[in-house]
Amino acid sequence: MNSSGSDYDRNILSSIDDNDNKGYLTDLNGNLNLVKSKWGDMNILGGYRYRNKNFEPPSRMEKKDFEERWNIRSSTGMEEIKNGGIVYSKENLFLSKANVSSLKRENH
Repeated sequence: MNSSGSDYDRNILSSIDDNDNKGYLTDLNGNLNLVKSKWGDMNILGGYRYRNKNFEPPSRMEKKDFEERWNIRSSTGMEEIKNGGIVYSKENLFLSKANVSSLKRENH
């Protein structure tokens, strides 16, 4: 689990709109081993990420990484990403992985 917070004041010389300075991001990921046998291992993966509309990332790299992964421009509004998948592997001989993700956005 990762959590981040930001306190970014777009109009630092004024007290106008100071109620929208604080933002947060939460990122949860998990892995569960379902089956472990001589025929191979099966795991399920899951993740959840939520960014409220006021969160400002500390680096511009997050924006670039998002655009490369989703092939759409990053947004400054609320963002929610859910993902899950299943992995089957047989020692170092075979690996098969299937993932599904969903993205929900609201513009700021």
